[in-house]
Amino acid sequence: MADDDVRCMAQLSDLPRYLPPEIAQQETEEAEAREPLILKLLSSDPAPPPASELAFGLRCLKNMEEQKTPTGLDFKISVCSSLWTLFLASVDSKAPLYGYANRTKILDNLRSWLCLLDVDHHRPFWREAISQEERDGAEPIAQLFAQLDVRVVLRLLIEEVRRSPRMDCSINKSKRRNYVHHLANLCVAFSHLNGSISVSQGAELMEQLAAQVDGVHVYSLFYAKMLALLTPRKLIPQLLLDGRLWLWWSRISEGLLPKFDLMWFMPLARLAELRWANKVEEALAETKMSGKAEECWKNVEEQLPWLMNKICRTLCLPFGSPAAKALDGKEQSFPDVDRYLIPEEIDTVLMGSQSAWKDVAFFLIYTLEPEPPSAKDGAPSMWNFLTLLQRRMRPFLTPATCQGEWLWHCVTLLHNLISLYFRRICKERMLPCTTLPHMLLSENADRAFVELIMPLVRDLMMVRGPYEMATSMENIARLTQISAMHATSPPVGSEVDPFKTDFQSMVMQSTDLLNDPTQSARHVSLLRVFSSVVPALSLQMPSVIGELLPLVLQGIDATDTPKTMSSLRLLLCLLINLPCLDSNDWQLGDHPSQESRLRWPLPKECKLKVGDPDCSATGLVSSMLPPFAIELVERACDYVTRIPKPRAVKSGKISLELATMGLLHGALCIAGSQTDKDTYKQMLDVLCQFLGSHFLPDQVKPAGLLVFAVVRACPEMAIPVVMPLICKKLLVHQPKSTVLPLHEAGVSESEAKWWLSLLCSAVRCGGASLLPHRHELEMIMRATFLDEREAVNKLGMKLLRRILYALTAVYVCNDYRLCNDGVWQTLMACRLGSTVPPPAGLTTLVWSGAQPPWWFTDAESTVKWHMPSEEEVAWARDLVFGVLLQVGEMLTATMGIALPALNMATSSWLAGLSTNLPSKKKLAHSAVLGIRLAMQILRGTCDLWPDERSNEELKLRQLPSNLKIAGDTAKVIFDWLSTVLLSAFKTLAAQEQYGSVAPTSGKLDPIDVSRVMRKLLKCVAELIGAFSDTHPSSLRLFPSLRHVEKHAAGLALQSTSLEMLHTHSRWRDLPRVWWVERVADTMENRLHQRRGGHRYQGRRRELIEELTKQIFSSGFSAVRSRAMETVAMAVQYHQGCRWPLIRDVLLPALSKETNAVLRCGTLTGDAADKEQQRLNDALSGLAASLAGGIQGLVWGVWRRGLDDASKLGYDLLEAVYAATRVGQSQAGDTKRCEVKPTTVAKLIGALRHWLDCREVQCWAPTRPRTSTVPSLQDEFHSENDGDVVGTTPKGIDALRTVSKAMDLCERADCHWRAQVMATTVSLALLNSLGPSGCPPDLAPPLEAEVREIWMKWGRWLVKCIEPKGQPGLHLLAVHGLLLILKQSASSTHILQSVHLAELKMAQNSFFQSLLQVMPPIHHEDLMATADDQMGQKSEPTRDPVNAMTSGGFFDVWPRIWLKKSSRSFSIRNVLFWQSYVKFLKGQVPQDALLELVRSGAEHLASQPVAEAEFHAAFAEMVAGALRAVRKAEDKELRDRLWTALRPWLLSVLQQSSEERLGGWCDGVRFMVTGCKRPKLAAMFPSHAVEEDMQFLIPLFNFVLCGDGELECNTLSCTLPPIKFDYSSEASDQEGSSFDSFKRLRLLMSLLIEPSAITIMANNEEFCKKLVETLELGLGHPYKQLREEVARGLYFIVEAASHASQTLETSSAAGLVGVATSLERWFAEEARRLSGLLRADNAAHTNTTAEDGARPKHVVESSGLLYLLLHSSLTRMSQHHLRSSAHDWMQFIAAAAAHGDFELRAIAPHAMSLCCCAHPLTPSLEEPKLWSQLPMVRALQPLLREGAIEKELEKAFSAGLKPAIVANFFLLLTGGEESSRLYQELRVAAERALGFPKPEIRSAARSSVASFLTLEAEAELVVKLKNLKTLAGPAMRKPNDVPPEAEAVAFCQAVSAMACMLLAAADCGVPRWSGQAIQAVAPYGKTGRPGIQELARKEVQSAIQAFLKLQQSSQTAWTECQQKLTPTQLDLLNDNKGKLSYFS
Repeated sequence: MADDDVRCMAQLSDLPRYLPPEIAQQETEEAEAREPLILKLLSSDPAPPPASELAFGLRCLKNMEEQKTPTGLDFKISVCSSLWTLFLASVDSKAPLYGYANRTKILDNLRSWLCLLDVDHHRPFWREAISQEERDGAEPIAQLFAQLDVRVVLRLLIEEVRRSPRMDCSINKSKRRNYVHHLANLCVAFSHLNGSISVSQGAELMEQLAAQVDGVHVYSLFYAKMLALLTPRKLIPQLLLDGRLWLWWSRISEGLLPKFDLMWFMPLARLAELRWANKVEEALAETKMSGKAEECWKNVEEQLPWLMNKICRTLCLPFGSPAAKALDGKEQSFPDVDRYLIPEEIDTVLMGSQSAWKDVAFFLIYTLEPEPPSAKDGAPSMWNFLTLLQRRMRPFLTPATCQGEWLWHCVTLLHNLISLYFRRICKERMLPCTTLPHMLLSENADRAFVELIMPLVRDLMMVRGPYEMATSMENIARLTQISAMHATSPPVGSEVDPFKTDFQSMVMQSTDLLNDPTQSARHVSLLRVFSSVVPALSLQMPSVIGELLPLVLQGIDATDTPKTMSSLRLLLCLLINLPCLDSNDWQLGDHPSQESRLRWPLPKECKLKVGDPDCSATGLVSSMLPPFAIELVERACDYVTRIPKPRAVKSGKISLELATMGLLHGALCIAGSQTDKDTYKQMLDVLCQFLGSHFLPDQVKPAGLLVFAVVRACPEMAIPVVMPLICKKLLVHQPKSTVLPLHEAGVSESEAKWWLSLLCSAVRCGGASLLPHRHELEMIMRATFLDEREAVNKLGMKLLRRILYALTAVYVCNDYRLCNDGVWQTLMACRLGSTVPPPAGLTTLVWSGAQPPWWFTDAESTVKWHMPSEEEVAWARDLVFGVLLQVGEMLTATMGIALPALNMATSSWLAGLSTNLPSKKKLAHSAVLGIRLAMQILRGTCDLWPDERSNEELKLRQLPSNLKIAGDTAKVIFDWLSTVLLSAFKTLAAQEQYGSVAPTSGKLDPIDVSRVMRKLLKCVAELIGAFSDTHPSSLRLFPSLRHVEKHAAGLALQSTSLEMLHTHSRWRDLPRVWWVERVADTMENRLHQRRGGHRYQGRRRELIEELTKQIFSSGFSAVRSRAMETVAMAVQYHQGCRWPLIRDVLLPALSKETNAVLRCGTLTGDAADKEQQRLNDALSGLAASLAGGIQGLVWGVWRRGLDDASKLGYDLLEAVYAATRVGQSQAGDTKRCEVKPTTVAKLIGALRHWLDCREVQCWAPTRPRTSTVPSLQDEFHSENDGDVVGTTPKGIDALRTVSKAMDLCERADCHWRAQVMATTVSLALLNSLGPSGCPPDLAPPLEAEVREIWMKWGRWLVKCIEPKGQPGLHLLAVHGLLLILKQSASSTHILQSVHLAELKMAQNSFFQSLLQVMPPIHHEDLMATADDQMGQKSEPTRDPVNAMTSGGFFDVWPRIWLKKSSRSFSIRNVLFWQSYVKFLKGQVPQDALLELVRSGAEHLASQPVAEAEFHAAFAEMVAGALRAVRKAEDKELRDRLWTALRPWLLSVLQQSSEERLGGWCDGVRFMVTGCKRPKLAAMFPSHAVEEDMQFLIPLFNFVLCGDGELECNTLSCTLPPIKFDYSSEASDQEGSSFDSFKRLRLLMSLLIEPSAITIMANNEEFCKKLVETLELGLGHPYKQLREEVARGLYFIVEAASHASQTLETSSAAGLVGVATSLERWFAEEARRLSGLLRADNAAHTNTTAEDGARPKHVVESSGLLYLLLHSSLTRMSQHHLRSSAHDWMQFIAAAAAHGDFELRAIAPHAMSLCCCAHPLTPSLEEPKLWSQLPMVRALQPLLREGAIEKELEKAFSAGLKPAIVANFFLLLTGGEESSRLYQELRVAAERALGFPKPEIRSAARSSVASFLTLEAEAELVVKLKNLKTLAGPAMRKPNDVPPEAEAVAFCQAVSAMACMLLAAADCGVPRWSGQAIQAVAPYGKTGRPGIQELARKEVQSAIQAFLKLQQSSQTAWTECQQKLTPTQLDLLNDNKGKLSYFS
């Protein structure tokens, strides 16, 4: 890319420079002034800024980012450095410096600006520098990177996640989650910044992170993600050389976590990019391993079969053939294998949203060789691997088969493959990359890639899912661009080859389908396809555009909105690429195609073969374009007449009809703006004819958009034509001397609405063209204002607003063309002349072929804007002040207000309006009319005169300036209107309030007050700018408020394929129309920014305060709602208004209403009714405003500090108390005033919102406030005006508020709801004080006061533990006590253990209360009333209580992948018991503690069995108590506690059902692990404390010992072996068996926890005894117990495997040795049982009786199969059964063939799972470990000739297909030995096709069909010929009976050919399908009995399956018919036979 081109594109990216010159100059000056201010605000010198300055600085920074303001490298570096310094300051500060919200904003901005720095200035490692700026910027960027340290971010992230669940973070979950998410995003940003992580930092990170990755703990996945993400690119080659990557990859078995399986492709993708960029050797030099680049890559190549197999397995593609499945009617179901479920906190917050398939695709694409290998080349190639992958996916992406979980994976992978391939060739061919020349992809590679991928993409186009359709369109766009580069236009009249997969054939086929009415179901998707391929069409097939034009017009159908939408999208794509000009009207001269490489990634030394070299097709199509533009207007007019009557659309819903009209509007405007004047005049004629001949009052809006579009294209020509036509209709009966109302002039209402709507649309962007029609327009407006019909009044005001906007606004003129206005005018001047247009004009005219970008020949690249002229502004002033005078008169007449002077008013065009209004109208009509007129003035002039601020003030406040022509008119308007409206507002408010009877002059009818007030509120909102951003704008062609912006944005994104190639690369192929839209968007953002930043003072403050008062004082709900909406919008634009609103308006009102509630109980009768209504309305309004109705109001209070937040919370609390006071509602039969329950719920909802807005209290010091920023000073003064400056330390007032809340709770009349909310508020305030519980550095008296408040709080919590209390109070009390108990353990907390002793929590009475209170907590689903919880769930206090007591977001438990066993086991409860018992240890003697716990256990255990909550609480109490005494110093207490609890444990365990056993299992797991996060603590050595695991000995012994004395010092296993005495009655052993089952379940809970294994790993004797106890249980006749024993034995083996990896050899020797012996015993048992089972099979023994009657060896076989299933389901069969695979497979086959019903059911599943087991991960010692495939090799002997038929059948049906399809990459490409194994398996399957037994034949058929889909076409054709020769003739003489061997061979050959027909159906009918049909179909008529009859049936069944699959959709069948000849189709029809009953 040339330096000049880069500079030119960089200028295009500087969008503000293309604004109008005056505005562009202002923008430049403002940006220059803004940068130093931002750096000053963010500076940490001499100290970090206060939170308000930080927030303002970050807001300015975000504005610059959103505005896309160009900034230099120095500024970006300074911003990043400042933000990093602030981030470090917020991290390192001992006391909180900033709250979570500000910290999150710092992270977000740091990430954004690092990304901007990377994109704009940081040169990628693979590219050479393309400008001097890049070369100069390398050193400053490196210095910035030296400051950054990703380890800080990572450690802070881990610290935040690992916070104790027994600590409160003082914020709600969403803030904390958002903060952690941004930390994770910052880590991702570091990973993308090449060089930001140094080699030394990366090495340290790798060592720390790799040590934490294992296959057991959940958080290992997060560490693995960070390891893959943050490993520097330069260290990756070293990982391949030393094998560490394969070691990490093997930590979790393949298939358990697909994200983990794909995660490690990220480093592989980076390595592939390094190799592609020729940087591997450079990276190795950094790690001192030079010279090993080739060895490194050979290591990767060696693993390609395994890697590709992993990709294929993760795609979740089914095994087998869809056609074979259709033939069989069913397919064997395989059991679902285990797959870990990733917790949400890890998946969505930490793992990120980007699919790992992108890394997979990156690796595949950057590994592709530059040239595809030839067919003779046998060397391994990534092209070959990719081809195999395509063949594997193809059968399951056809329209008939693409319904399954694999669809999303395949679609995503394909999309990334195509995108990255296109990006790679763009890098190689358009940028100076460092890639070696021989590594560049060639033209042949492009063709091969398109041929490979296009069939899949075409199939997916028929999938109707939105995601699939969107990705298909993008895929088609890129593939057609690649294909079109190497194509030429097909000859005229050439036939379509249905087998071709290139661009031309797809276009020709799609065009045929569009012309076929029978394919109407596909027209929508086809139209979208064409909209994606327009650039390729204009390059190679311009003639097709001529065919599309009439189809587009036909697609505009009023009865089919989706089709219309697609047609208009295509139309827009055409119009933004070609003008509606006839190029034959110009002398074109020579116009060679140059600079094609700027837009097309051509291979080196390759030139485009343009499809229209002589421009003949272009000339033909261009001659069609002017008539097409005229037809387009005709079609649009016809469309408007046929649209159904518009339907109402709910707010927030997107109307497809409106979006369609928006697209049509844009298309018409673009077409009209870039056509010649003659054509445009004809377009106008069509429009005028339509207007003159149609009258559509129901379609005024669509018709208006139509008029607006045509007129906007050229207002200079259109307005003189359209305006007289419309004015004539409206002024036809008007006298010359005066103006009559339209209703008096004889214009009906429907006529007036129709013509006025059209007029409003016509003038919308008229600008100066409206000036000649001033008189007529003023007459029409006056006539409408005088009209008595409200609809006409409104349209007249709309006309006024539109005229004012057209005169005063800045908007883009008709410059939506392919070139700028100057080039266009020059081009038009050359039309029909002899002058050759300039190069830019030629580029516009000759739009086909390889044209350069539009800016290449357009040096100016300007945009034509409408800027208000002096004449326009003068007319606008006259209109404005003429209206304002009448507004004043109207409001004076109706409200009696005094008017201020309006000195600038000189216009009289509306004189006398107020006195000539219709006399029969009420006074309200005059008031409403005046208010509405004022609103139109404000809305119409909001661009030129937005508010009262001068340019000097705007400059000081860093806001965009006004235009010079604006003058001071805006200030005059605002001052006058604000005075008038405020007076009117106060007058109306006095009339509207409750009980107002005071007469006023000109008083309105009371029934009209609400209506006038609502209009006045709306007008005030317009005046203060509250609704400015809610109105549609004509600044852009596709505005957001017309619901069309998203469609336009999608088209713009679709128009460029080079968005991410370079920071400015999008301008290479983005059409100019979308560039103009982006410039217009920049102007719109500037207007949006200009509307904010108002001072909260003067008239604005008065208006907002009056508006706020209406929220709670108005008696009309509509007024209150409108006031709320207005204030909510207004506070966003006024700085510093939130706290003053609360302090000065809302809190006094709340206090007043609270007092009124306390007094209202004395009222009765009508007074009570009125006061009740007023009170409820007022409180509801106040609650709504404080519950989030006014956004940011409460959050701003928390931002100010804890003290202000406490004041607001307490005032709300007092209101709740007053509203719920006990005994206030009724006295006897007298109805008294009361607060409604719904109002109480709203007040509680406000407190809930107060809780959600909590923020950390910041104590750390900051620097003084900046005094030079006016906006900050305004905010400071407005927020603190009236506040009393005190000397009380921060936080003390909040603590005193807690004390007052406690006093309130103690009042006798305090309702329990008020107590709950008081407790909730107090808990929130106390938690916000931080870990110490008090403000820092307090004086002793204050510290004593704080401690007393805490004690008061503690006493209240203890009091709440009252059994008869409310559940909410119980929950809060337990949670609050838990926090106190945990916090008091810290030496820095205000409360210590000595203080807690005063709370008397150690007394027996308190403990007994706990035993009553704890069972219901968190056990609602267990209680008897669980089905009747509706009342509790609707309780308003429920949400606040849950918000304060629920666990934090990062609360995953258990910490390992195996989840909880019971939903009723509450971690919160068990943590409380743990903390409470730990507290008791220090408070009471040991004997007393033991007695307390024992008595508690006795009480809970003795409850009835039906009381499930008590038994759940028993498990929780025991688990917490035993966990509390786990430390070594508590051994004596622990032993005694076990002794005391054991009898009750045994008693409850014996009574427990299987459902309740889950709680016991979770309790055991909690005793082992607690709630710690070992994997998170391990990153911090100071937190990683080695725990003494001896406390687990009694737990093991309890589980594994009998009823004797419990041994607490050494492990022992005294349980008798689990066995069944076959000589005794089964009923005698049922009880003991269920007890054994329970013990086994508890044992499982121990064996799955890694920390529990450490205690038994080196005790070989114990392990042996444990195994001996379990071994015999495999033969137990009870299935449930048998399966548990199998699980236990498997867990022992798996625990040994984990222990060998994590523990030292000596520490794990015992367990490993026992596990090894156990594996040998498994193999021996398999061999022993195989013989017994085969003996049964030989004797035809059938054991189908009950379990007790089944032979022992059969039951033992069942147990062994369960063991195998558990091993296979967890992907461990390859690990543990590798050495004995042969024995196991023989055993499975014998079991599958056995007559026992259970063995027949589970043995095939076991065989399938073993055969499709995931291969082993390679290692440095055994790099090809995956090639062993022990289970597949063990299957092969079962398939040999002479095998037992029953076993052979099972081997084929359950084993062969998964064995090959699941490992086909390994078998086909894994080496000679693997290939030999594959051939042997394949030969066995083909041989089985000749078996007479149909079950064997059917199983083999499915396998063979699956093989064939994976083979190349050439191989299949050869094979087909050989099979045809082997089968011989189809018809023989009747007496020609072949020998049996020949007959078998005949059947094999014919069946194999039938399988090829099935494979053809699976592959989408490839080219060789016809040959297969011709070869196999004749055998469908062979009618001789015997084995040949079987062959005939095979052929007929295959033909039926082929037809069934192809006829699944009309499209598929049509394509199939096109690919086959009539003869072949006849063969199918003649030989398909008769359909069977089951087909």
